[in-house]
Amino acid sequence: MSHRLILKTLAICFLFTTSFTTVGWSLDYSDFPPDLQEILDERLSQMTDDRPVCVTGRVEFSDGTPITGPQDVQVNLREGIDDPLRVYEGGWFIMNSLLSNKYVGPRNFIFRAFGYDPLDQTIEALDGEITFTPVITLEKTPPDRHITVSGTVHDENDELVEGARVSVRFPMSSFGIRASCRKLTETDTKGGFSISGLSNAEMSVVASKEGYIYHSERIPPSNELIRQVDLKLLPLMKAIVIEYVYQRDGSRDFVNGDIQSGTLEWDPKMGAIRFSEGRTREGREPIYNGDLSLVQRRDVLEFITRYSTPGFMDFGAYDFDSITEAPELGYERIPKPCIQGHVYIVRTRKDGHYAKFVVRSGGMESYPTRIPPPKPTIAAAVSQSGKPGDEVDPVFTTKSGPLDYSDFPPDLQEILDERITELTVDYPVCVAGRIQFIDGTPITGPQDVQVNLRERIDKPLSVYEGGWFINRHAMRKEYVGPRNFVFRAFGYDPLDQTIEALDGEITFTPVITLNKTPPDKLITISGIVYDASDERVEGAHVRVGFPMANFGVSGSCSKRQVTDSDGGFSFTDLSNTEMSLTASKDGFTYHSVRISPSTELNREIDLKLFPLKESIVIEYVYQSDGSRDFVHGDIVSGTLEWEPKMGAVRFAEGRTREGVEPIYNGDLALVEDQKGLMFRNFYSTLGFLQMGSYHFESVIEAPERGYDTRPMPCINGSVYVVRTQKDDHYAKFIVRSGGMGPSPVIPIPQPTSPQVVSQTGTRERNVVPAPTMTMDERLAAGGRKRISLAAFILTALMVFIFFVVFFGGLLFFVMYPYLKGNFSGIRISLLEVVGIRLRGLSPNLVIEAMRILKKNGTPYKMIQMVECYMAYKTKIYDGNTLARYVPGYYKREEEQSENL
Repeated sequence: MSHRLILKTLAICFLFTTSFTTVGWSLDYSDFPPDLQEILDERLSQMTDDRPVCVTGRVEFSDGTPITGPQDVQVNLREGIDDPLRVYEGGWFIMNSLLSNKYVGPRNFIFRAFGYDPLDQTIEALDGEITFTPVITLEKTPPDRHITVSGTVHDENDELVEGARVSVRFPMSSFGIRASCRKLTETDTKGGFSISGLSNAEMSVVASKEGYIYHSERIPPSNELIRQVDLKLLPLMKAIVIEYVYQRDGSRDFVNGDIQSGTLEWDPKMGAIRFSEGRTREGREPIYNGDLSLVQRRDVLEFITRYSTPGFMDFGAYDFDSITEAPELGYERIPKPCIQGHVYIVRTRKDGHYAKFVVRSGGMESYPTRIPPPKPTIAAAVSQSGKPGDEVDPVFTTKSGPLDYSDFPPDLQEILDERITELTVDYPVCVAGRIQFIDGTPITGPQDVQVNLRERIDKPLSVYEGGWFINRHAMRKEYVGPRNFVFRAFGYDPLDQTIEALDGEITFTPVITLNKTPPDKLITISGIVYDASDERVEGAHVRVGFPMANFGVSGSCSKRQVTDSDGGFSFTDLSNTEMSLTASKDGFTYHSVRISPSTELNREIDLKLFPLKESIVIEYVYQSDGSRDFVHGDIVSGTLEWEPKMGAVRFAEGRTREGVEPIYNGDLALVEDQKGLMFRNFYSTLGFLQMGSYHFESVIEAPERGYDTRPMPCINGSVYVVRTQKDDHYAKFIVRSGGMGPSPVIPIPQPTSPQVVSQTGTRERNVVPAPTMTMDERLAAGGRKRISLAAFILTALMVFIFFVVFFGGLLFFVMYPYLKGNFSGIRISLLEVVGIRLRGLSPNLVIEAMRILKKNGTPYKMIQMVECYMAYKTKIYDGNTLARYVPGYYKREEEQSENL
């Protein structure tokens, strides 16, 4: 009996401890299912200093309804960007890709599901480790608070449309139409629809039908339970016909040289064109692989660029053959209307060549544009020379209120006109104004002052002579509202200014004034530039500037020096703000460091330059048919010399980057920095992995998984496998010479090549699996940081408090009756107290009853008291009652024994 009591007591303690420690605590790696732990492993391997943020956790419904995936619930980061997180069966959610270090800290996440109360949750995003959140619970919305969206769908003639698909979803639904959290219906014979059981949150309702362009409307939260939304479908415009000329030799000449010309039909439904191949996009080819796209926005047909397209221009209604040469400047990336008879010039994505085309048929005859404000005229005035009739620029004075269109010089008014035409529903923000120095020093351009939007992006504005500044391009809708702008100039106090960005019109600011910094608060930065042998470097170029300087080195707000014979440099009269210091010299890698604000007026900072290596030699194999097989099929192989100075390779073309081709057009880049010679991804590259020192021919198949986007060292004799940018094919290569020796970073564990049987069971082949890392190896490599000291102390404190509360309760419920009984002359052991408690009885009541019976001269044993207590449990409320029942209970027991 006593052993069973001890075991039961220990079991209860264990259950109490377990339930207490799980409530309110974050999930951990071990809580996730094994298949999701593999995804967490991928995220850990992808973490870098620039992209250290990954948030993960689990969401559940308060009524216990199971979650099968993103069709049931939606999780979004809604701070600065609207980025959906991948939701898996069981409500587990993981970021689909890592975020930059600007998202470290408290961030706003939204949780949405139809029929449940919307939840906005602030989550502290950690730096360099997975952020595991507590379990998030969505509360069921009472039926009397459900929202219903109803309405009708019309066509261009205001006729009701039957059979149109209508969906209601939350903004930025997760990962494709089929997998998104949405509700669907179709319009009835009267064009009507009704969707009920909705949440009172921001939603979008979308109508679509074959042959029509879709129509979408946003529904804001409201106290109205029934929302009426009418939608209109406009016919999808037919294909246009264009005549084009493409210059293949890279010149701007459209008459002589390697000319390609033709006529094409172009589908406006998200179709992209490739002039170099003389065709429009086919099948599921990525839209960004084209030179120009044609889209329909409601009743407007537009040309747009995608991602890396260098730009285009609308020449207007010119004679097509009269345009014999492409202009050198003036190319833009803003959408332009597709108008019949208009000629367009395009700088193509492939090699930065030029093409021209004219819309022969199918385009629009007119275009509904926003009319810009009238341009002011400059009346004839008397110049300073006193000669009448000369036109002079107006005199600009400081204004306490916002500037206006008429305050800007005529040449800048033309730029404002361009920005006005750029403003759309999706890109409605443009800020313009003027900055001046308080001491009257003239501003000649971006070399004197820098203006940046510094809220979630570090985006510079164009600065012109006189201190005028204007957004380079219209910005997205999310930047409507109060935004933080920073104004920086050497010798002047840094200024951070909040400006209310307007929606759909130019935001004109008041004149911004920078105050002169007193001489006793100016900063001096000096130091020495060394080489790899710690020798001082003479003639190195050293530059100090503000982060994200404007538009190229020559036009940026910076100071430059060349090191003297002792390798020294010194910059004076600097602002006390964040700056960057960079040293460079031909034949060396550059070295750059960030300088934070400080109370120190004199900073000593030394920089180090490493010799730039010459080209490496690689042997490669590229699989052109898209399979992972490096032996059979359409194989391309060869040997290349590859320069490490920001050189990119294109395996499909068997060459490295040439001239001024954009770096992101390659599959992989080779760079050299302070870490050594490294391979790097750029932009749309799909990832690569380092196989290690394998025999090159033994790697006969590309692994299916394990590709990484982090930089990896360029090691002699090491084999690498790449998922290429072009069509997501595969390539392998080996560094034959010119690379580094042993890796300067923690090496990836080498994979094995076991003999395995294929699914057909007919042949064996060597399959090289993707490298994997254990949790201990990831921790050793810094992929996932250990718990911080503050978290450890907090955890220890919480455990201590629990044990104090638990054992305090244990002492009260066990020790108190034990001490009370023994002090009152009733002998009772600790195990007897625990046994009475486990039966659901009161030890205090038993002790009181025994004390009464002992006083009356009729003592009973403890076990007898407990047996009587159990028999009359529902009738006994105090010690007196139990004392009365015990004699009668045992008298009846004795009589029954005698009868037997």
